Amino acid sequence: MFKSMSDFALFIGAVFFICAVIALVIEKVRTKRLLKVFEQDKDLIKFYKSKWSNENFRVVGIIIICYLIIACVGAVFKLTAVLIIASIALIIAYIIINLKMMAYVEEKVQNK
Repeated sequence: MFKSMSDFALFIGAVFFICAVIALVIEKVRTKRLLKVFEQDKDLIKFYKSKWSNENFRVVGIIIICYLIIACVGAVFKLTAVLIIASIALIIAYIIINLKMMAYVEEKVQNK
């Protein structure tokens, strides 16, 4: 599947791009829904997003580092299936993390 390291780098870049798009979509949709109900609490929503991000920075970092290690091992030993499974797992983990963040923000804003 990967003929050179540049193919590997492009694949990893595409996976991170997909994760970024997913995070952006989840955040925008859920924030828009929150703002419809709590329009005056725009700053509070931003505050709780940044608070959650600061508290869970290590979790996200560990997930990304583990993915990069697994991806590098998969690329070095030409284990394409491992690389693809790890990429799918990263995307799913990123979806779950962002949904948890928005659930936290919604709960805090509603219970202010």
